[in-house]
Amino acid sequence: MPRKIVSLFEEYEKSHKHPVNIAIHWVAEPVTIWAFMGLLYLVPYLQPWLMLFVTALLLLYFATLS
Repeated sequence: MPRKIVSLFEEYEKSHKHPVNIAIHWVAEPVTIWAFMGLLYLVPYLQPWLMLFVTALLLLYFATLS
């Protein structure tokens, strides 16, 4: 891999282990999921089970990142 990409990944890794960044993600991720649920609710003819399924996938994804 080119050196610049490696240094960008290293910086990304360092910044995402900072306690402030972690705290922001603990607040922002649930808000993002809630907003996405609201947007899905506004789509006409969308089945409620589909909204719940997509929301569960999002929650599972974010839980694996923690």
